[in-house]
Amino acid sequence: MASGSTRSQTEVMLTEIERALVSVEDELSDTKNDLVVFSLGVIGTNIRGDDGELAVGANDLRAGMVIELKTADQRSVRADEFVTALRTAIIPMPGLERLIVRAPQGGPPGRELDIRLMGDDLDQLTIAALDVIQLTEAVAGTSDVDENLNYGVEERIVRLSPLGRSLGFTVETIGAQVRAALDGAVVRRFPRGDEVVTVRIALPKDEVATDNLANLRLITPQGTYVNLGDVASIENRLGFSVVRRKDGFREVAIQGDLDDKVLNTSQAVEALVEGDFGQYVKDNNLRYRFDGRDQEQNEAFADIGTGGKLALLSIYAILAWVFASWTRPFAVMIMIPFGLIGAVLGHYVMGLNLNILSFFALIALSGIVVNNSIILVSTIERRLEESGGDFERSVIQGTVDRLRPVLLTSMTTIGGLSTLMFETSLQAQFLIPMATTIVFGLAVTTGLVLFLVPATLGIGRDLDVLVSRLWHLIRSGVRSYFSGA
Repeated sequence: MASGSTRSQTEVMLTEIERALVSVEDELSDTKNDLVVFSLGVIGTNIRGDDGELAVGANDLRAGMVIELKTADQRSVRADEFVTALRTAIIPMPGLERLIVRAPQGGPPGRELDIRLMGDDLDQLTIAALDVIQLTEAVAGTSDVDENLNYGVEERIVRLSPLGRSLGFTVETIGAQVRAALDGAVVRRFPRGDEVVTVRIALPKDEVATDNLANLRLITPQGTYVNLGDVASIENRLGFSVVRRKDGFREVAIQGDLDDKVLNTSQAVEALVEGDFGQYVKDNNLRYRFDGRDQEQNEAFADIGTGGKLALLSIYAILAWVFASWTRPFAVMIMIPFGLIGAVLGHYVMGLNLNILSFFALIALSGIVVNNSIILVSTIERRLEESGGDFERSVIQGTVDRLRPVLLTSMTTIGGLSTLMFETSLQAQFLIPMATTIVFGLAVTTGLVLFLVPATLGIGRDLDVLVSRLWHLIRSGVRSYFSGA
């Protein structure tokens, strides 16, 4: 609620949310009213969502409601549909400043859109946060954009005036006397039996409750009395309950949700940086960074890149040791990049986006493809030994021998994972990209492995022959040169 709103106004707004909830449930369930398991309204705090944050410094300006629906397999109404209907049904009451209606999101931790503004001046960051919210809401596909500035109780700012300094006051002496007047000052402690008695001198409670700080009497260093309002200025302002810091800078978070059908986190970040937001932070010389899902994705992709390089080096080292050749492993590993072609094609056909699980599946797919290639190369080498060095005949015979086993192993894997690919249960949705990557990647590489691996072996043999001839010519030339000399 807006600053200055009363608790009764917050209660009225919470009652309106409850009314809208009953109305939406009645409409979406065809008057059965069996969608909502329970709802809990709370005044004094609000729940931030899947990031686990609670509004700190609770006050009567904030309220929230938690709604639990029936499990997904027992209802036909999707969570996004329910959220949209509830957001539309709520009528803003007087005093409402911001209303967020959202459902917890699965996947990596953090919000889908999370912008962090950093600086030293909190007032400037507050103004910038409001401007960034407007710029972010202008991007198609964003919703429920909010900042994490939690306002606390009203504060009194006491500033020492020139007259106060001339009388010998300092900020410390004024602060000590104001605190002693409001909280009391301990003048003595003495034991009495098994207890320690504390003697505290304080102003009467009714005098403190009047909140008239300007008439508070202070003792000057000279021993005379003056009013606080004569030696200092008193300002009223609404303070923040929490000031968050990162790397020595004060930080404000602007968080929101994204419609996956319109854009994802990477596309939203690109649209913001290249759009009005990027120009705004340049013009105002603001420090910023992206957190939440974007940071998680960057860290995950960096880990995947490191793991992928180590996996490729390990595969090459093992193959070079087994085949006793520096070039033969490339004939096996040449199939790994072609798995990406099948993965991209599969995601396009299924209407999916490449995500973290898709790249995890690519690593698993690399192992499957390498296995087929290793067995094919081993078979060709065995036929080469049996034929006495007839390379062309050995390649053809080895490929024919491995045609049925390669097709059978690939078709059984594809058949087993295809059922997961077309699973409609919500519990299996996050696994569909993995199954799609393996199924389509294996389907593409199965047909290519029978052609590319033999072709690569032939190219490698031709290169070996070419290198041998070049080395022979170089040695012959060197010998002729020194013989002539």
